[in-house]
Amino acid sequence: MITWNPGMSLKDLEKLVIQKAISFYNSEEAAARALGIEFKQFSKKIIKIKEEDEENKQKLEIKKQEEEEYIGRARGINTFGP
Repeated sequence: MITWNPGMSLKDLEKLVIQKAISFYNSEEAAARALGIEFKQFSKKIIKIKEEDEENKQKLEIKKQEEEEYIGRARGINTFGP
């Protein structure tokens, strides 16, 4: 079951549908067929989703490190470098 939430973008909904279809059919090719998408186009969407997920993961790691540095400075502790 796919649940749409108010405020969810069409892009996020598409990502969710693709992930659920792959999980349900246990095959990217079968999921593409079920969704009526050519496999080549489906593959490109999957690659883009993975790239965006990796990019978001990196952004979160950078933000976490910046927050830790800020907290350290606020406490008067230099935890990252000279």
